[in-house]
Amino acid sequence: MPPGMPVNLLSISRFLTENREAIFFSALFLSVLGGIFVAWSDVVKKIFVFGFIVSIVFPNQDIHFFVDVNFRGVASGRGLYFTLADLFLISLALGILLASGRRRPRLWFRGAGPYLAYIGLAAISLTSMLSYAPVGFVNPAYAYGIFELANIVKGFLVFWVMVNFIQSGREIRMMLVAFMLIIVVETLAALHQQYVLHSYHRTRGTVGHSNSLAMFLGMLMPVILVLMLGQKRGGVLPWVLAALFIAGITVMIKTVSRAGLISMAISCIIAGAALVLSVRRLHAVRIAALILVMGAGGIFVAYKYWDRIMARFTTHSKEAEASTASRIALLKIGWEIAQKNLAIGNGINSFPIEIMLEDRYRHHRAEQHNLYLLTLCEVGILGLLAFLAAIGRVFQMAWRLYRQNLSPPLKILSIGLACGMLHVCIESAFEFVFRAVFISYMFWTFAGMIVACTYLLEAQARQLQRTRLAFARRMSGMRQGAAARRPREVAAGGTGY
Repeated sequence: MPPGMPVNLLSISRFLTENREAIFFSALFLSVLGGIFVAWSDVVKKIFVFGFIVSIVFPNQDIHFFVDVNFRGVASGRGLYFTLADLFLISLALGILLASGRRRPRLWFRGAGPYLAYIGLAAISLTSMLSYAPVGFVNPAYAYGIFELANIVKGFLVFWVMVNFIQSGREIRMMLVAFMLIIVVETLAALHQQYVLHSYHRTRGTVGHSNSLAMFLGMLMPVILVLMLGQKRGGVLPWVLAALFIAGITVMIKTVSRAGLISMAISCIIAGAALVLSVRRLHAVRIAALILVMGAGGIFVAYKYWDRIMARFTTHSKEAEASTASRIALLKIGWEIAQKNLAIGNGINSFPIEIMLEDRYRHHRAEQHNLYLLTLCEVGILGLLAFLAAIGRVFQMAWRLYRQNLSPPLKILSIGLACGMLHVCIESAFEFVFRAVFISYMFWTFAGMIVACTYLLEAQARQLQRTRLAFARRMSGMRQGAAARRPREVAAGGTGY
């Protein structure tokens, strides 16, 4: 950063605001110290990963450096954005590196190449941004690009940490339990807003915005669905998962997010179809009962909120009509801005600035509600292709897990995780909130789990191959021993049989 740039820190909590410097630097020191404990103990590592997931659910307590509170765009792009999740992330990354003596980390992993290319192209795009502060902005234009670039780098760090964390089924089960608890927390938050705070508007959950909650929660729904339908054991777990699925659908409907509801329907249908087509041994009676229960619950919820849903999906609501018209206008503006520099873009996080620089655009919102067009505007065709390649590489590995028959649990898990990521990809055609760090962190957590599962599958294949080879050697030794005994038996007057 250039000298003299104003340093501001922002926090929603008054306590954090008044004690921001001491809290932040103390927490940063403890985070680095925590990395030593993570390296020392796998139990501590799991606790920190669980803390990371929990802190994603509550993203509103944060601290910014070099913040511009008037910046219009994704909130995490208005400054250097630090949350409690980032502190856990630092501890985990340091712990994995320091533990290299006990377990060698994967410094390079599948999917890293396209993501690093995306980071590099995003950095190159900064050369297209202004070196001074435009009118109405606190910081130089390129500073906002650095802010968003830092979030992209942190997303890569999440990806890398999760690839190295998942080493067995124990870690996977821990992550799934954390995902189930997220649905519980968001359900309780929705109930609190409606029945305690008496807020009957679109539910925001713990994340502060209805559309963000829809994308965040929509990632988890396909995972819960396939776990519920693919559960071979009886008992209470399938019914717990069914209850969580109904609760998740209820909260999704209460967000009244048009893109979120459509994306959830598509991703869950694909997940269910993929599960039925690939997993042969499903408990038909239990699945039928679960579907009836979910159907009854879904019909009740849809009936209760039908008027509110239809108001959003039709032109009966002025808010919905204005939102639709604004998004259509922004698509046209986005394409015009993208054509200024199709190769490397106008700079990462530059869209709000481009809107303000043109007088004819200023009366429009500075938020492009299409992630792919937004990426094209800011990092050009090359950056967009690298971004899509990073996601496509993960889907390629999910397809590999889906096609194998060695480990049915990994197949079922890959269906849920891939369809959860698909939900984000579909909804991102109508939203920009993927740029919010708690969304991108969860997205790359899913990606890291898929990549780690491919390594687990390879380890299982090697173990099976070693077992078969040992068995073959044992059988060969037994045959050779039997052949060596036959001549001695004949020489002693035996029959040889």
